[in-house]
Amino acid sequence: MSRNQALSYLTNIHGDKITGDKLRTSVGIIYDDIPVGGGGGGSSWEVNVQDHGATGDGTTDDTTSIQAAITAAGVGGTVVFPPGDYRISAAITPLSKQIIIGTHSPRYETVDTSVCRLRATSGFSSSALIIANPGVAGVTIRNLSLVGRGSTTGTIAGIYYNTRASSTGERHWMLQQVSISACSTAAIYGHLHVGDFRDCHFFMNGYGVLTSGSDTWFDTRMIGCQVYFNRHGGVMFDSTGTAGQVVISDTRIERSGVDPTAITTPFDTNAPGVKLGAAGNIQLIGCSTDSNTGPGLWIEQSASHYVYNVSVIGCHFARDGAGDEATSQLSGIYLKGCSHIKIVGCTVGPGYSVDGASSGLLHPYYALWMENATQTDVSHCRMEGSAPTYDLWVHVVAGTVFQSRLYLAALGYDGPIPDPSAGTPYTALGKWGTLDGLTTEAKSIRYQQSTVPRWNVTAGDEAAGAHLTVDRFNDAGTYQDTPIHINRSTGALTVNQQLARPNSASAIPLEVAGASGQSTSFFRVSDYTFTPFINARSDKVFEVNYGSATYGMVRQGSTLICRDGAGAGNTLIGAGNSIASPGTFVFEVRGDGATKIGPAVNSDDAVQKSQVKAIAAASSDFADFKTRMAAW
Repeated sequence: MSRNQALSYLTNIHGDKITGDKLRTSVGIIYDDIPVGGGGGGSSWEVNVQDHGATGDGTTDDTTSIQAAITAAGVGGTVVFPPGDYRISAAITPLSKQIIIGTHSPRYETVDTSVCRLRATSGFSSSALIIANPGVAGVTIRNLSLVGRGSTTGTIAGIYYNTRASSTGERHWMLQQVSISACSTAAIYGHLHVGDFRDCHFFMNGYGVLTSGSDTWFDTRMIGCQVYFNRHGGVMFDSTGTAGQVVISDTRIERSGVDPTAITTPFDTNAPGVKLGAAGNIQLIGCSTDSNTGPGLWIEQSASHYVYNVSVIGCHFARDGAGDEATSQLSGIYLKGCSHIKIVGCTVGPGYSVDGASSGLLHPYYALWMENATQTDVSHCRMEGSAPTYDLWVHVVAGTVFQSRLYLAALGYDGPIPDPSAGTPYTALGKWGTLDGLTTEAKSIRYQQSTVPRWNVTAGDEAAGAHLTVDRFNDAGTYQDTPIHINRSTGALTVNQQLARPNSASAIPLEVAGASGQSTSFFRVSDYTFTPFINARSDKVFEVNYGSATYGMVRQGSTLICRDGAGAGNTLIGAGNSIASPGTFVFEVRGDGATKIGPAVNSDDAVQKSQVKAIAAASSDFADFKTRMAAW
């Protein structure tokens, strides 16, 4: 059938039904007639590697045949791998815009059993199974399995993207449903600018993804991938280069550093799920980690580089920080020396490495470790570690600044524990944390049971400062009142309920102990000018004052009693009818021994004992005595 005949089948308008066979034949002829690749030399759009001598028998070295098929397909062509075990002794190097496609369908396994794979021979001599040469871009690999010589044998990567120094422009490689295993360096290694990895499996390698030296990753996405049982880590951006504009979503990273044949016998006692050592503008969305020996998420800037602007949204970190499976006290999330980190809607939870186990080492010990992490926002998260007390679940050391709202299952501070970056005990620099946010935001720590709030500790949103309050909720979680309020400017404490005496007959409601000779107040009641009304002092002096500290008076009913006040003229005890005139008494006992009745202003007003005796002796009865005294 000629090309024109094929076109007539496709354009028939006289009712000639186009059958499936006619359609396939027509399309094939049309495509065969279109020059593709090879500089317009007329190569086929689709090349079968077996048509160029590849056997896929698991024994024959198919390297030369596969590379010949790639050359025949040309730029923009498609290279097809029928089911088979294709052994290669050197790297395969695709051409730009090629599609390399097999019949492999990924499955969770620790030993590759694919029916369509490229597998290194025992004498494999290259640095990777597939190498992206400089300038090779727009390559898509689908449904193919790549198998190295083992996670500890040789220095082999699954796919190696040449370093930045030898690469130009955007590569835009796409991997779909590709498995890469048994590669001692990493499944994916090197410099990549624009890439897509979808529904891939990276397992039993040195690393799942690795950048080192000057390697960088930019504008790349990992979506729906499975990364597991890699000897030293899942995803590692830990180079002197920088990773940026990278999105990792819906990806599971588990059991880094773990021997799949002996779960509790690790390869590496500090292998993280994801580590960011030189990175910026990174997003982890909807990912999960599980049972990595190191932290599920480890963010720590490398020497002379920074980690910043990292968003971790809706991720779950479970059973990470297993360490040596015996004594490790590592964290699920580890943040150190980074800035502008946002962790939102995530969970960290402990568990045993062995599925279904009810004993052994629970990990992580700490849900979250934060050290010198500035402008960090941890919000709407559930953080739970395996430490024996709630206040040890989260470890915060000096220099950490929380940005905005913080919601944790528990917030505590303690050390020392092994430092993941050094593998040696680390002594905490301090035990404090900071809640920081906008001036228009209240800063709160909430204590609740399940989802029901019990108490809030809140600093208000005033621009010039904030009052501190403790808010109370009832059993249903409804706000009740604010029992404690501390004024920011004055430090004054307001308590809206009575101070209750302890429920004990022998208990002292309030006791304050001071240093010997101390003359400061233990307890005082003052007016708004801080002039004390009542002042109990540590030198055993009790003062009761009116208007000034010089009077020393107390009023009981209509009677004013004064104790030796400077304005009271050496009065020991005085009873008067006017607080406004504290020196005028109806009755007075003076320090010189005189007793006076009536306004005792002058010494002549003194009541003499002899005169009282004379009046009493002259009286015939008590009524007469009263009359004589009144007349006196």
